[in-house]
Amino acid sequence: MLHYQVRHMGVLPDVAGEYVESKHHNAEVDTYDHPPAARYGKDKHWKSRLVKVTLCALAVWGSVNIIWSLGDALRTHPRELSCRCGNSIAEAKKNHCRYDPLQLGWAPPHCRDDEVTDAFRRAAPAIFGHGWPYYERQDANSPILEEHDVASFADTGQVYYTVHAHHLAHCMYIWMKEARVPESGIVMPKRFSGDGHAEHCASVAMINSTLDALVSVSSVSLDLDAHSEQSRKFHALQTLREDADERGGHF
Repeated sequence: MLHYQVRHMGVLPDVAGEYVESKHHNAEVDTYDHPPAARYGKDKHWKSRLVKVTLCALAVWGSVNIIWSLGDALRTHPRELSCRCGNSIAEAKKNHCRYDPLQLGWAPPHCRDDEVTDAFRRAAPAIFGHGWPYYERQDANSPILEEHDVASFADTGQVYYTVHAHHLAHCMYIWMKEARVPESGIVMPKRFSGDGHAEHCASVAMINSTLDALVSVSSVSLDLDAHSEQSRKFHALQTLREDADERGGHF
């Protein structure tokens, strides 16, 4: 049977040029030099570390993927969150709501896009002193209300009047907010989502009124999700009022 002898300086090959393990007990073996065995031990240790590193990397990647997927799920299902603030301004403040002039009511943080609302405020033309005018009556000679005055109408149910330019800008910036929803993750209130509000805005855009015409009237909402039949009737009534004022008649 072929065998090899291991000497102090190395291992001698057999006649075939291959290393063959000897089963003879009388083979000369130098116990201080085992190149094949040492190399096998190192390979085994290296492979073990590689497996551990790979498993750790897969675990980290899996965790990141789960977190990212949860984030996507929250961003793609924003309407599960309510835009209702309560039944009073005091309750709205406890719910961390603020008055949002763009959305004509009080809104919680997840229903507000403050960047778009600030842009809406700045959009007021110079003829209005770069600020939207609000009136308690449909009279341009009456005192101009401050924004916080209008916000307080949520408790009284009182309406306020403003110019046609405000109504047009409201429609434009509501659409801007809606266009940003996939990236911002901000909830779009039911009052402004869907085709109902879009149809209303389309009809307003066709009204031939001057920008400073005091023809828009609105209430202040504490529940921006409440786009009920009553809300649709209110918008329809407002459109008819503006159309009548455009013709110089009365409604």
